[in-house]
Amino acid sequence: MAGPTPIPLTPPPRQLLSSKRALVVDGDNGERRRLVEILEGWGIALEVTANPLHGLALLWEATQTGRPIDLILFGPHGHTIPAEQFATLARCEPRLAT
Repeated sequence: MAGPTPIPLTPPPRQLLSSKRALVVDGDNGERRRLVEILEGWGIALEVTANPLHGLALLWEATQTGRPIDLILFGPHGHTIPAEQFATLARCEPRLAT
């Protein structure tokens, strides 16, 4: 005899992530496309670019508009700027550091 169906204690991930924003910076078109598909499936709003400097501009714009980016995914493909340098550049600006 089966009992009643248990009630989930937490909302599904889509509900938890639907208010989040992410930035994807990846020069590999195929990898970038796969990341976008996965993140969109989770309900995350996305900004996407292949250029790290454009990524920094998008981060700056997000702070100016009051819609911060919660997650940055920096792929190592096709960039002349390594991920560590991208992170350092973003942290140099006090508004982006927070």
